[in-house]
Amino acid sequence: MPVVLALIVYYILNSLMSMEHDICYTTTGKLSRRLGSFERYFLAMAEGSNTCYINTVLLLESKVQLDQDHAKKALLMLLERFPLLRMRVTERSNQPCFEEMENAPQSLDFRRMENVDSENWLHAFEKQINGAPFNTQQGPLWRVSLLRETCDATGQEIVYKNTLLFTFHHVICDALSIFELKKKLVEFLGLLYNGEAIEIKSLPFRPPIERAMQQLTRPRIWERLLIPIVLTFRKLKAYIRAPKLENLYLLTFPPPSGHLVTQKTLAIPRDLSREETMALIR
Repeated sequence: MPVVLALIVYYILNSLMSMEHDICYTTTGKLSRRLGSFERYFLAMAEGSNTCYINTVLLLESKVQLDQDHAKKALLMLLERFPLLRMRVTERSNQPCFEEMENAPQSLDFRRMENVDSENWLHAFEKQINGAPFNTQQGPLWRVSLLRETCDATGQEIVYKNTLLFTFHHVICDALSIFELKKKLVEFLGLLYNGEAIEIKSLPFRPPIERAMQQLTRPRIWERLLIPIVLTFRKLKAYIRAPKLENLYLLTFPPPSGHLVTQKTLAIPRDLSREETMALIR
């Protein structure tokens, strides 16, 4: 009976925890879920300032000019591919929640800085870092700036250089995700340049990381019940088991406690010849 009661309580608590972070849809059909503990921490740290933001730069070099319309289309494809790029932060039951923006494509914060060359991106990067804080309730939680294209003629080849400056709110992006975003952006730019048909499928909207790792960090109910039983069984087995011969080369077990070995102290010099060493062994 106590075991059955414990199972019932466990499943009730587990269901409540699952409901807390379950992904749902708003009345307008938009994705939504509550923020996890790490996400709430980053949100609080960035409140009213531009701290807890991730700033990064993408330097492109190619033999063809970059079509600015292609750059904007590729960014919109990123928006469609990755759900977190479409999120804003609202409140539900006094808890911060992700909620998909109503018009995510139209809210893309894409700027063209024609007054700064791509080779002088460091000056623009400082301005990007000190930009205005994100409006988390309105979104978006990321922005991109494209600098003026430059070209470098080396011999008969012309190399075009472009620079994209990114700023992400840490609540939607981490350092590892940036590499995946940049990789996908360059892939989209290549497909657009070649005129290939592109089908974009949105990735699933994932729960918080602590929810995904819950099964790894928290033992299941059967593990909690089984571990004490196994430990108790091992203790009982060790208590009732009679001593057995542990070493085949011992005639008796346990060995006698008498002083069968003569105590002797030898002074061994630091350097011994081969003959002296063999004499000690014998």
